Amino acid sequence: MARFRVPLVVLEACRTATKFFAQETVAGALLRQGVGTVVAMGHAVHVDMARTLMEGFYGAIARGQSLGQSLQAGRNRLLAQPYRRVGRKAEAEGPDPPQVELHDWFVPQLYQGGADPVLLKKTPSRRKPRPQPMFKEFGLPPRAGFQGRGYELHRLERAILGHKVVVIHAPGGMGKTALAREAARWWTRTGMFPDGAVFVSFERTQSPEGLLVELGQALEGIEFLQREDKEQWLTEQFRSRRMLLVWDNYESALPSFRKGEPTPPEFARWASQWTERGTRILLSSVR
Repeated sequence: MARFRVPLVVLEACRTATKFFAQETVAGALLRQGVGTVVAMGHAVHVDMARTLMEGFYGAIARGQSLGQSLQAGRNRLLAQPYRRVGRKAEAEGPDPPQVELHDWFVPQLYQGGADPVLLKKTPSRRKPRPQPMFKEFGLPPRAGFQGRGYELHRLERAILGHKVVVIHAPGGMGKTALAREAARWWTRTGMFPDGAVFVSFERTQSPEGLLVELGQALEGIEFLQREDKEQWLTEQFRSRRMLLVWDNYESALPSFRKGEPTPPEFARWASQWTERGTRILLSSVR
């Protein structure tokens, strides 16, 4: 390894910086044989600790920091995230696993025989950063992440390619909102809707004016409130863009949820106008 001039060795296993009996530590032996920098562990290593440490360590290396600075970045991440999962495997892999607060930021140790090198030097990029598509008002992702539902996502994609408005229909609590959010996230990332996606919950607003305001502020910010031609401006925007509009909990606008009052006719009219070209609507409802 010294002959090949390896600049960095990371020993992620437990106690790789601990001396056993009269033997030299692995980290010390590598350093003595000419390896430039060694990161080793002075105690037992929790799997969550290793993951958190390496995220910070390799991320700092990629940003052009020296190895010493990168290890400090990893330690800072450990200090800021001290909770580690405990219990049986099934419990530890669940959405709300039992945890213990463990201050193990000092476990990784740095061995260097000379200067503190920088492995990746930052160079100015000639490529312009790719603009990220809009992804507004979707809130936080599910606490346990999104798992499975590949068949449903495939059916949704085929449906949205062939129809202007698609309805996700299921009883309450079946995950309609999570499915719509994941579909919107995936379709914007893959370029299917390059101008982004906007989420509107009809639990918050059942009025036509409220729908206009929520969509307008997502696109233009608070300046939208000063417009006198709100409806016309939004129609022009959706006709000139390829966007996804997620209308969640649409049952809140139906007569059975409005004490018999009819659903505002503007919703159907706008759905028809806004989807004349590239914009599409994904609607979820229990009925």
